Amino acid sequence: MNGSKDRMPGSDAADTLAEAAYARISEMILNLELKPGALISETVLSNHLGIGRTPVRESLKRLKRDRLVHIMPRRGIVVAEIDIPEQLLALEVRRHVERILVTRAARRSTSLQRVEFGRLADRMQQFANLGDPPGYLAVDKEYDDLIDRCAGNPYATDALRPIHAVVRRFWATMKGTEEWNEVSAMHIQVVRAVATGDPEKAEAASAALMDYNEKIFRALTG
Repeated sequence: MNGSKDRMPGSDAADTLAEAAYARISEMILNLELKPGALISETVLSNHLGIGRTPVRESLKRLKRDRLVHIMPRRGIVVAEIDIPEQLLALEVRRHVERILVTRAARRSTSLQRVEFGRLADRMQQFANLGDPPGYLAVDKEYDDLIDRCAGNPYATDALRPIHAVVRRFWATMKGTEEWNEVSAMHIQVVRAVATGDPEKAEAASAALMDYNEKIFRALTG
């Protein structure tokens, strides 16, 4: 059987609700509205979001795969703690995959897309100047979406998506620090480098950002 006949009635609506629940719960975790170590409930989340328990349950399974929650028998669902050694493991992958994405995006992007990268960098700078990490991260999500489209490598995109979530949550805990200011400035330099259309500049800016992340993580591990 092919096409729509293969799908159960209402499956598109269920997928949409599950995606909406995933997006909202992810935001709550990444912005620390749901704090590391917090015990969370399907029922409470369902009531809070106005979305049924089944889509919420599906979104939590996906968040478990993203390493943002732990589903523990007889205890419930717990927001994952921020683990610095895990950040270093994620960085090993992130370093190489982001290099692929930024160099491909710089090389393949159109002139209009490069202008858009420049606009995103300007908006990120505005939020950084305001000391507004949630606003900054919202624009960063737009950057990720654009760079994924320009790079055109879904394997790299899929590999990096859960890593971005883990990294963003760590940096949310660092807002207002000198380290946050430095990492945001370096990330903006990556965006501006991609906007030039020069793969070598994009690669160098990305490598510098990864080196700085590693420096911070290693300092925190003592």
